[in-house]
Amino acid sequence: MDRERLDLLLERIILGLVLSILVFSTLALGGVRGDHFSIVLWLTAVVVGFWVARLWIAPKITFLWPPACWAVLGFAIYAVLRYHYSDIEYVARQEVLQILVYTTVFFVIVNNLYRQENSKIVVMSMVGLAMLLSFYAMYQAFGHSNKVWAMDRPLSYANRGSGTFFCPNSLAGFLEMLLPVAVMSAFSRRSGHAARIILGYAAMVILAGIAVTYSRGGWVACAVALTLLLIFGTRNIRARLIILVILLGLTVGGYYSIKQAHRVVQRRVGEAMNMGHDRDLRYRIWPAAAELWLNQPWWGVGPAHFDHRFPPYRDPVNRMQARPVYVHNDFLNTLTDYGVVGFALMGAVWFLVFVGASQTWNRMSHATSDGAALRSSKSAFVAGAALGLIAILVHSLVDFNLHIPANALLAVTLMAFLTTYMRFATEQYWVPLATTGRAVATLVLIAAFFLLGVGGVRRFTEAYWLRQASRSTLAEEKLGFLQKAFLAEPQNFETAHEIGEVYRLISWDGNDDWAKYAEAALPWYRQSMILNPYFSHAPMRYGMCLDWLKRPAEALPWFQHALTLDPNSYFMVGSLGWHYMQTGQYAIAKRYFERSVNLNFENNAQGWTYLQWCEREVDAQRRGIK
Repeated sequence: MDRERLDLLLERIILGLVLSILVFSTLALGGVRGDHFSIVLWLTAVVVGFWVARLWIAPKITFLWPPACWAVLGFAIYAVLRYHYSDIEYVARQEVLQILVYTTVFFVIVNNLYRQENSKIVVMSMVGLAMLLSFYAMYQAFGHSNKVWAMDRPLSYANRGSGTFFCPNSLAGFLEMLLPVAVMSAFSRRSGHAARIILGYAAMVILAGIAVTYSRGGWVACAVALTLLLIFGTRNIRARLIILVILLGLTVGGYYSIKQAHRVVQRRVGEAMNMGHDRDLRYRIWPAAAELWLNQPWWGVGPAHFDHRFPPYRDPVNRMQARPVYVHNDFLNTLTDYGVVGFALMGAVWFLVFVGASQTWNRMSHATSDGAALRSSKSAFVAGAALGLIAILVHSLVDFNLHIPANALLAVTLMAFLTTYMRFATEQYWVPLATTGRAVATLVLIAAFFLLGVGGVRRFTEAYWLRQASRSTLAEEKLGFLQKAFLAEPQNFETAHEIGEVYRLISWDGNDDWAKYAEAALPWYRQSMILNPYFSHAPMRYGMCLDWLKRPAEALPWFQHALTLDPNSYFMVGSLGWHYMQTGQYAIAKRYFERSVNLNFENNAQGWTYLQWCEREVDAQRRGIK
């Protein structure tokens, strides 16, 4: 086999692997679980390996390096540097590994899959997958199935379609990126009559899929994308009329698909308009995130650190007691985690991609007669992909879609293919690589290969043992699984805390060796505090163990420290009340339990129970009853 044929084979293998990454991450619950994302890490590492082989097998190597590539590389380097200065190493590393995967996939596509047929294969495959997910979503919504595969979804998602994602909003984000591509491709006369019919049908199904997610952000993003498609999709008046008629048809179809669930729609819209105490959680999170960012505006609090730095900013008035995880606004989330510098670099990526897409579109439109852009498959893809990316940006104002690996990978893929299409507008961004250039590129790719491969092994091993521990009902067996997970990933503060919890609960069984297990729990809680100094549960449980060991004077500072870390948490406030209850100081305990139930009076059964107990004890003491 000659080198050119072998090079073509390697290109096809890379194409297959990239498509495998996209499809697998989508079907595997969006790639959010550690064991699933470890597969993505491994597949990406394998892609890098084949790219290295291609560097030396191809007769001639040239890199396509438009301006957007510099911005992507700049943000990746900044994220790695910000990781090294992060307070919580474990969560920062998991975030940066994801960023490295996205960066690698971007450069793999730009420099290996720049041929138009590759973009058509990937994007049309994803449109087909989107259509299948839409059918699944309609089954979940209209068939009242609250499962994804064989797993139960949260009850709050009942009667909403989510496809293979747990969250319906995530499915809406996935579909809205592909809807404009499907619509524009359906109008491309180069696609062929049968293909255009299939793509038009796929577009209608995808729109129905978005409808049954009942995602308010998804609806708005879809409306924006379709409106822009109508206005800018073509300059030909007749074509605009055709688009308008089809969009009206799609709108009517979407209306009838949700008509039978109009009460759900009314409720979802009503929740968005509610500004009272029970208002949408986004309105409760955003002010805290903005305040957190303003305290460290330039560099941010660290990759994926928002969730762990949020507790001190919890507002006691709005009753936001749940763990937010994300800001529910990807723009504000980026500002909070990476600061103005990181936000500017990420903004530069999007800006340069859109600038390149605009230049490509203008060059294609001006090179032909009026209306030819509609007929060109190249122009159809450029317009559709750009509008899909605009849709996800609009949706990201109220959700965290770009923190879902499957959605982030799809967005990166569209951005990369848009970047490759700049070669149709200009030849100035091709950079030939001599032997020295190949050697440098090889060294960088080998480093990426080991980073991704080792990261995948660690993540999979940890996730495997944690899953075994979650299934175990025997304390000693669960302890063994957790210790193996901690051995695989010794920076995970939550695993250290869970090991301490197992020891504590064994101790609380009250057997003869209870003190030994309580003492064994203490170093694990201390380790958890070292790994994450913002984690309030570890010092709180440390204090509980000291109370159990009859050392209340030592315990009090730990409860106070936990309350300092999360001052408006009903659980932390109630825990300090529990401490005073153990020491017989019921009047003081009563005040803390009153505050605890005031912070959370709906889901605080333990707080109400202890409050009533303390009230009885205080009343008994007042009347002199022992």
